[in-house]
Amino acid sequence: MRNFLQTALGEFTIGWFLLSVVVGGLFGAIVKYLFEVSLPQSIKRKQRIEEKVRKYSYPLLQAANDVELRIQNVLNKGIRTNWLKSSVIKELECGGGFLKDPCEGIGYFFLSTVYVFARYFAWLEILKREAGFLDFPQGKESMGFYGILHRINNAFRYTELWQLKDKKQHVKDCAKLYRHVQSAIGEIMIIERNKELDCLSFKEFVDRYTDSSNARFRFWLRNLMSYFEDLADIDIAKIDQVLTEKREYRIIRLVALQYWYFKLIQFLDPKFEKVQSRGERYVQRILHQLPDAYHGAIITLPMD
Repeated sequence: MRNFLQTALGEFTIGWFLLSVVVGGLFGAIVKYLFEVSLPQSIKRKQRIEEKVRKYSYPLLQAANDVELRIQNVLNKGIRTNWLKSSVIKELECGGGFLKDPCEGIGYFFLSTVYVFARYFAWLEILKREAGFLDFPQGKESMGFYGILHRINNAFRYTELWQLKDKKQHVKDCAKLYRHVQSAIGEIMIIERNKELDCLSFKEFVDRYTDSSNARFRFWLRNLMSYFEDLADIDIAKIDQVLTEKREYRIIRLVALQYWYFKLIQFLDPKFEKVQSRGERYVQRILHQLPDAYHGAIITLPMD
């Protein structure tokens, strides 16, 4: 009996030993795989994501920052002057004004306004081509980022930023910058520089604009220009009068664009380390340029 117990115990011990060897080997293989294969791959993937975000988010941030500041300048100064009058644009189209004499002629403000918007579309198009989906380290960040981009896109073309009591009333507005037109504007602004996609400089933009053999360049910019053309002699401090008497509803669209461009800036540079800080209440000041009745439509602008 004693011999039987010793034999059985010995076999049991050997069995557990063999099982522990197998389990230990399996565990060791798993640990080895995690540290030698899976973890390095995960680290490399995170590094690639961070590198891609760094490469493409900064020029997009700069472009969005220039657009937001330009809209603020348009609303504070541009619309109270003759900088955007139709006569200025007609003079530019004939090669006059700024295009004839950069030191004296007017028209710079209009051309540079069109340029900063077109440059944003260019960097967005470069992002689509080279990065595809810009995947941030946190999944929710990616959703937030693309949600803002969709709302900026919609702010150019959404027709329900306001509700008119009388549907037959005529208002001045622009909503023709459709999704594919925005992409087309981005495409005409892209060049290859040092074997990488880049955006036209302002000089290159002006050269193409003045090139009489390049009529298609102006063709694609035409709808963008209509968002600013002849916005003149307007005092945004008297916004109720502007809406009721002048029927100039493009102001509402510009404020909606400014709001969502600022949201993009906040997302890409939340601590304002790369661009000019605006202050904690800046976003409220953007909305308060309009009557309260329009705030909700801007804030809840749909993505599609």
